[in-house]
Amino acid sequence: MSQEVGRLEPSSVVTVILGGDLIAPGRIINDGELIIQKGKIQAVGPRGTAAHFLAKNALQRPGQLVALCLGQQGTRMDLAYLEKRLILSGPAQVLGLGSSPITGAGKSAGGDTSTSYTLEVLDARGHLVAPGFIDLHVHGAGGGDFTTDPLEGWMKAARMLARFGTTAFLATTLASDPKTLETALDTAAKLQSVFHNWQSAGGSYGNTLASDTLPPGAYPLGVHLEGPYLNPDYAGGQPLGQIRPANARELEDLLKAGARLISQKPFPTACGSNLVRMVTLAPEIAGASSLLKVLRDYDVIASTGHTGATYEQFKVAVAKGVAHVTHLFNAMRGFHHREPGTAGAAIDCPEVTLELIADGHHVHPAVIRLLVGALLGERRSALHANQGGTGLDRLVLITDAMSACGLPEGDYDLGGQQVVVKDGIVRLVSPTAPLAGSILTLNQAIRNMMEWTGMSLTQAINLASLNPARRLGIDGAKGSLEPGKDADVVIVEPNFEVRLTMINGLVRYIRDKYSASCT
Repeated sequence: MSQEVGRLEPSSVVTVILGGDLIAPGRIINDGELIIQKGKIQAVGPRGTAAHFLAKNALQRPGQLVALCLGQQGTRMDLAYLEKRLILSGPAQVLGLGSSPITGAGKSAGGDTSTSYTLEVLDARGHLVAPGFIDLHVHGAGGGDFTTDPLEGWMKAARMLARFGTTAFLATTLASDPKTLETALDTAAKLQSVFHNWQSAGGSYGNTLASDTLPPGAYPLGVHLEGPYLNPDYAGGQPLGQIRPANARELEDLLKAGARLISQKPFPTACGSNLVRMVTLAPEIAGASSLLKVLRDYDVIASTGHTGATYEQFKVAVAKGVAHVTHLFNAMRGFHHREPGTAGAAIDCPEVTLELIADGHHVHPAVIRLLVGALLGERRSALHANQGGTGLDRLVLITDAMSACGLPEGDYDLGGQQVVVKDGIVRLVSPTAPLAGSILTLNQAIRNMMEWTGMSLTQAINLASLNPARRLGIDGAKGSLEPGKDADVVIVEPNFEVRLTMINGLVRYIRDKYSASCT
């Protein structure tokens, strides 16, 4: 059964993704179809949905047809195939792209050429079509660092994240001085402006396919301040010299800056009321209660991390507003059978969401299996009890990635600290050489979760899409392939290698744009 919303506009571009296996909420639609217009999903359903929806809106004869076959070996896409599947009466003009991804490109079907709307088709046969991934904890990628870099570095990172299926993220900073953090907030606002300026200038899906210049990459939803109010005994990869005692006035000044930057620009509702969306702190340090009050007053998510909190201290912190846990098991008091510690308390507290770095280095796969088993044992998550969900609703995959993500191993910088990447592991250049972020990507994390725990495809994808969207309170706009939501879409191969990333209906990344197997 298909799901639809509203009507299509006859003068605007309509995009159809067809032939792939669509990962919809709670189900997989084989050979499904997805219809998009003006950055929003209009309809989702099985084969025939697009033809029905186009006919319903009297759009069976587009003025132009632009098509791209992503290519399953042995498949062929030509004009006759599209006309039959979509029940078209023939486009006025078929546009080719580069090496002509569809047979019949450049031919005219004759008839009325005044039809104004353009139909764009992506043939995803042999691929999975999933909601875009959302990373709540990422420090950089592609040579860009969110703590210290100017706008150019942030744009490098955003483009690299899109290559691996991330469509939205929280730019995460390390413990730093107030000026550095304020500058990072300002840069985040500038990057959001780049996106909105590009879109308002008329960037369209068809134009991006025909051009070698793609729009900006993954979208910055805001900033996650990881520190500086942390426990120095659990610093991990944080710069020890920047960790400092609780300072409620300093935090409030940062949140005021975040609120001011949001109010100055027409950001979408998915960005909330403050550019600062999340703050990680250690709830056991002196003055932490005052920090939690400030976060409550500004409606910013309080997360606990880099902490030595005991079971009881954690429970008290939750009562005061802690709602999230930063990279569970890492840089925190571990589990013991007589003192469950921060990790044990977090798992035992159904009100909080839990970040997990599923790279096999930060947390052993056996521990991940134990965690998933414990969460599945919860009858339902307290966060979404009315939806009958399980404790897996609480689990959020993150990368904690840094600037080396997507680049060769070697020496790099992490927020002003020297690190070395070797054998897939990032460590500080220091006598103790602690882990310092990762080079993990969310598509790899999803694949790891399925391999290590045996969870289903839909369960694993939710951990990187719907669950983080719910955590931010933006699941009405993002996180799943449903009519009315933003058209944030990732098309991946069965091994989860990303083939195409779309954000708000615009293609941000295409791998092997003109596949020989498409002709």
